[in-house]
Amino acid sequence: MFDVARIDQVGQKYLTLWHYMNDPLIFAVNQRIWQQLPEEDQQLLRQAAVDAGQWEIEMSREQKSERLAAIKERGVEVSQLTEDQRQAFVDITQSVYEKWTPQIGDELVKTARKAVDNR
Repeated sequence: MFDVARIDQVGQKYLTLWHYMNDPLIFAVNQRIWQQLPEEDQQLLRQAAVDAGQWEIEMSREQKSERLAAIKERGVEVSQLTEDQRQAFVDITQSVYEKWTPQIGDELVKTARKAVDNR
């Protein structure tokens, strides 16, 4: 995501690889406008959103070593956490799961965790 969004262009000079999340893309449209669109256009836009999301995933996950090299060439300092350091983040964020799982549902949390594990 860092490279796809070119976050370094807004002054971000540090990147820590800790595989903590997937960054969802959110596509939104005004409901009134959406309802005015013909069904065919709605289907086209839905598919375009799915395609854009898939493209972003592929761009973020493919050719990692080449992408990291390009990021470093632009002056970004890239750090890789050890497994112990990464586990410290997992442990410290456990309260977030405890707070939100009852509100959003266990199934959604399981789906999200599966997506992160398949990164």
